[in-house]
Amino acid sequence: MRSLGNYCSGVWCFINVILLTAASHEIDVCRPSSCNDHKDVDTFTDLCHQHKGEVSGRCCIRQNSVTSEDKQQIVGIDLRSCDGHTLDALESTQSIASDSPGHIKSHIEILMLDGDILKTCNDALFEGMTQLNFLSLPAKCGCPGGTDAWESSEIQHSIETCRNKTDICVTQNVTCPKHSHCIVHSPGVTWCVCNKGHYGYKCLSRVSLNLSFF
Repeated sequence: MRSLGNYCSGVWCFINVILLTAASHEIDVCRPSSCNDHKDVDTFTDLCHQHKGEVSGRCCIRQNSVTSEDKQQIVGIDLRSCDGHTLDALESTQSIASDSPGHIKSHIEILMLDGDILKTCNDALFEGMTQLNFLSLPAKCGCPGGTDAWESSEIQHSIETCRNKTDICVTQNVTCPKHSHCIVHSPGVTWCVCNKGHYGYKCLSRVSLNLSFF
């Protein structure tokens, strides 16, 4: 387990491009040109439906009735049978909407990367994916964060499936400084973030409200 303390900047933004600008707008990440068709489409479709979404190309999109800002959210991406250029594009393309970097990345719950898309194995790829609970990838890479970061893992036909992140803040009994609390930033990685109303070094600064009465 890596504990990165209280710094939340400089994280490698992997899926900034995955944004929707309107309910009817679809972007290239859902239909990348460098992906080949594959026979097993039912697995991603079933997973998407389990997460109350609908499949659109390579994306699982869920209607969001909670907030008016994000009427749709991409909660899953199937990049199986895609080449490395697809991953390169996702890493380098900037956001096409006004959302803050990493905003949609934090909503990803399903990510399928088995095949040849991962040329190297790097856990940093998954940083910021706080909601990720289903991941398939080449078995040579292993589940990010190790087996303790997931409730279950399984290897079949050189593909490892990692299911349901564990709350390692609890299982590892992570202790944070005063005025902060632990969050699972990505599989096997915890951050201590300031409680509401506190900020700065070790969360020692406090928000003050200057109210003027007329």
